[in-house]
Amino acid sequence: MVVDDDSDVLEVIQKALRKWDMPSDGFTDPGVALGQFQQNPDRYSLVISDLKMPMMHGFEFLERITGIKPDIRVMVMTAYFKDMVEIPMVLRGILGIDAVLQKPSGLRKVCEDVKRQLELV
Repeated sequence: MVVDDDSDVLEVIQKALRKWDMPSDGFTDPGVALGQFQQNPDRYSLVISDLKMPMMHGFEFLERITGIKPDIRVMVMTAYFKDMVEIPMVLRGILGIDAVLQKPSGLRKVCEDVKRQLELV
């Protein structure tokens, strides 16, 4: 599952993932994504979410997702912390986020990180 309120970003990421043979369900609305996840949590082994979204903040979205399926792999995409090296480590350590993708990030890196996370499932 990929969640980003920017439909262009979402489309580019999903297209890259398909090229790497990793299809995904994409959502621009985290509320809709949460509804789909609630209906079929076993469909998903990894969730990639933006943090800054107008409908629901990424932290709230991910907290609700992990409340439903605690063992779900979680990756966040953000431009928030581009100059703060320690913040991604805090996100991974305290919040249980498995990987942090700094925006902008090359598509190859995104796909490599996704593949690495899926191999851990």
